[in-house]
Amino acid sequence: MRRFLVRCALFIGPFILGLLAWGYAQRAFLPAPRFTANVAINEKVRFIARRIDQPCAVLAVGSSMALNNLASDRVVAHFGTDHFLNAGAWGAGTTEAGRLGAILAARLRPRAVILVTNLMDFLPGSPFTAADSAAVADHLRAPTPLAAYLRHRDLAYYLRQTGLNRMRFTDAANYEYLGFDAHGAAPLQVPADRMDERRSQQLPPRADELQGERYAALDRFARGLRAQGIDMLVLLSPYRPGLESVELERAWMLHLRRLHAILDPLGHLVVDGRAMPRTDDLYCDASHFNRHGAESFTRWALARSGAFAVSGAARR
Repeated sequence: MRRFLVRCALFIGPFILGLLAWGYAQRAFLPAPRFTANVAINEKVRFIARRIDQPCAVLAVGSSMALNNLASDRVVAHFGTDHFLNAGAWGAGTTEAGRLGAILAARLRPRAVILVTNLMDFLPGSPFTAADSAAVADHLRAPTPLAAYLRHRDLAYYLRQTGLNRMRFTDAANYEYLGFDAHGAAPLQVPADRMDERRSQQLPPRADELQGERYAALDRFARGLRAQGIDMLVLLSPYRPGLESVELERAWMLHLRRLHAILDPLGHLVVDGRAMPRTDDLYCDASHFNRHGAESFTRWALARSGAFAVSGAARR
């Protein structure tokens, strides 16, 4: 038996040593533990876990609309605090962003929450189950990286995502860019010769495609924040002007009425970004701004937040 175990060790040892050496060499691109099926949420959870004990006055949540379209420097300047965290992640629609936001609000206790959204967020997003929520909450409660990797073992996932992260972490012209700034935003900067025409021509959802259950999820999230005394500012990120149509007008106005019906009674604020003067050259595709567009949108929207800046995080 002893000889057998020695042989097994000799056989397996080089593989383990090789894997450890590879992991060390690729450590800058090693993916976050697989808490969920959404790579961007996983990376954002790791980013937040490393800062979990730092104060958070303003918390941004949402999909890529928050991740890419909200300029950190404009938020910091507007609220007068450096204690700003952007928890946006692509694929996190209204339901998913609300679940993640509820976990973060309970843990970080921000004074204000900014939700950046558009019509696409009211279609199905990446799965974010109750088990996913529990995994994220457990990790943020006790962020031990090694234990997280052992609990969420998936070697094929880590090998595959390591290669992809080389682009995601370094190339702002990649639509999956995850090179977070100091606050967690990842503004895109896609040059004209790398823009995806299919993405630029992607039509907004029709009014009948918007899902009622996602408005219900927003209502639960909004009520949960109000119960904690947390103000929420909802910024509607607009589509590029070249996609304007009668169908979009109908869907947008219906959506806006639904949001006001949910948020106004709770004292939360909605800013309609579709009123913002803008041109197509501020965009990387149908709905994602480039860096200059994100700065313009953030500045414009926050300037219209009115009393929110006074009653919210600026006092913290």
